[in-house]
Amino acid sequence: MLEKIIFKITMIVMKNIKILLFSLVFTAIAAFIRSDVVYAQSSSPNQLRIVIYGNDLTSNSYLPPDKTFSAQLGQRLRSGGFDVVVENVNDPDRTSVKALLNLDELVGRAPDLVILQLGEADVNLRLPMAAFCDNMIKIIKELKKRNVYVIIIGVKKTPRLEAQYSAEIDKNFSKLHGYAPVLMNPLEGAPDIQDLTLGDGHHPNARGIASIIDAIYPPIDAGLRWKIGIINEWRAKNTTNF
Repeated sequence: MLEKIIFKITMIVMKNIKILLFSLVFTAIAAFIRSDVVYAQSSSPNQLRIVIYGNDLTSNSYLPPDKTFSAQLGQRLRSGGFDVVVENVNDPDRTSVKALLNLDELVGRAPDLVILQLGEADVNLRLPMAAFCDNMIKIIKELKKRNVYVIIIGVKKTPRLEAQYSAEIDKNFSKLHGYAPVLMNPLEGAPDIQDLTLGDGHHPNARGIASIIDAIYPPIDAGLRWKIGIINEWRAKNTTNF
């Protein structure tokens, strides 16, 4: 009788040891994968990936494919000597809440640099700008944990906006300056706005997009060079270790 009890206890202990060992191995593998993802940002050893995560301003579905924001930006960067792929992941109805909830989708694209062009949907719905700012900060922090360089493009305010709400937009985008480079919409107040839009004073035409890219190019250039430095540092360190 005693032998049977000892045998049962032994089997239970062995089973628990197996479960524990499996758990430890799984945890170690998961930790290794997570640590590797931080640096596995390039889609190839040399190519950098830019993801435009925005609203209406950068979607440009109404333009020929070679005149959109992503196409023009890619052409400009490649002519400047960068090996890049530019991916347009825009949704005119994407609020900052929706962007935060779907952050895993963005992270899963393994970007090196992200252009956040959010806020239009929030403004259209008159959502609180303080909450928008909080959501943006959370998104930026999560991306920075993964060595992703972040640039923000602000919203274009319309004359129909209430003065108080307009002031809240300015106030909260100013707060974001402490977390990432912020470029307020370059078409805001442009004297030749009708020549840079479809005639509605809002949706940029091909010239308007080129104007936006001219304004945002310096921080993109700086961000890509920063990321190249991070990648080269990691490569040098790991080459030395091996």
